[in-house]
Amino acid sequence: MSEKRSDILTLKKVRLSFPKIFEKTRTNEEGPEKYTLSALMDPGTPEGKANIEAVKAMQTRLAKATWKDNWEKVLKATEWDRRLLRPGDKATNAEGDVYAGYEGMYFISASNTRNIKVLNRDKSPAGKNDQEKFYGGCYVDLVLACYAVKDRKKGGNGLFATIEIVRWRADGEAFGAAPVDEDDYLDDLDDMDEDDDLDDSGSDDDDDDDMI
Repeated sequence: MSEKRSDILTLKKVRLSFPKIFEKTRTNEEGPEKYTLSALMDPGTPEGKANIEAVKAMQTRLAKATWKDNWEKVLKATEWDRRLLRPGDKATNAEGDVYAGYEGMYFISASNTRNIKVLNRDKSPAGKNDQEKFYGGCYVDLVLACYAVKDRKKGGNGLFATIEIVRWRADGEAFGAAPVDEDDYLDDLDDMDEDDDLDDSGSDDDDDDDMI
């Protein structure tokens, strides 16, 4: 087993959001194609608290290593969407509404232009037949590589994460409209009802006459 890297952040049982992890996309016309995702952390659950503390610790460690004695001042001045730990209440759509599921939460966003590992629960590689399991709202484990930016050409100071591994963990409530349950709208049918017998012995002709 190789030595663990200090830039690696492992998060367990986070809620997957806006996943683009099987095919690269562009977030803007001029940007490169990349895999992207966000992950929600609930401060009201033990797992959420542990993940939030892990992100905070990584954020502090990176800031200290990058900005030395000025790290607190720089981090405080850094925009919320250029930090590792982000408040869910700040994540809004074009109409200014907080995204579904984000209110009261914290989240982290990550991307990667290189290939990433997407795994099933047993760590086997996830293929095309597994894609539907990785929906917005399910729970996953994440392995992220974190880094700092202070180049003005790249937007100035910031702390970011790249996706390394995504492992499916468990089902959760899907974001958006709930799936339609057939039992709510369709009754049970026997093998064949009398109403389903379409052999009307020439009754179509009579029907046509009535419609003229």
